[in-house]
Amino acid sequence: MEGQKDCKLKFSELKENGTYYYFVFKLSADDKQIVVENVGKPTQSFEDFITTLPDRDCRYVVYDHVTSKDDSEKRAIVFLTWAPDGAKTKYKMIYTIYKDTLRRELDGFSVKL
Repeated sequence: MEGQKDCKLKFSELKENGTYYYFVFKLSADDKQIVVENVGKPTQSFEDFITTLPDRDCRYVVYDHVTSKDDSEKRAIVFLTWAPDGAKTKYKMIYTIYKDTLRRELDGFSVKL
């Protein structure tokens, strides 16, 4: 698929620098590219992140999950495929097909859901 250069750049910045809290990818209007739709800054909340996900369309999400306990910080970079019940079956299938392509391009996930 074309158009993944920006996706790889954003992922690299999240993974190496903690520049982002999350980012959301979607397919372009012609379904030929995966593009960055939304980027969350580290100051944003989980609720901010949730509100970016549409009720009737699919998305890919990379989420930087950080937990703190006893002065130590644990980090897990999570890859999610968002496919709500309200999404059209055609798009659920298309997103499923391209999911592995994107995951191969973005290496270094702790969890894939």
